[in-house]
Amino acid sequence: MTTRVSGVTDVPELPDEGLSLAVEQATLTLREAAALLRVSRPTLLELAKRSHVPCQRVGRQWRFSRVAVLHWLSGNVRVSRSGRPNERTT
Repeated sequence: MTTRVSGVTDVPELPDEGLSLAVEQATLTLREAAALLRVSRPTLLELAKRSHVPCQRVGRQWRFSRVAVLHWLSGNVRVSRSGRPNERTT
């Protein structure tokens, strides 16, 4: 059985032991996010460093929420200097 998440993706319902798999699919690496957006890794890295795309630095690596990135791509979100998405107030 699958569940609709934020109208974006179908995520399979998983038992508790499968929770880490669901989190992994919701969290993207720089490479995965670049592939999702169809841009080069250097381009996405520059956008991340300038806080132009919603992301979070975890140690020396960047992580992207699939839902936040797709929401940002739709144009409904602007990103704060911290790299966190803010709802657009237009």
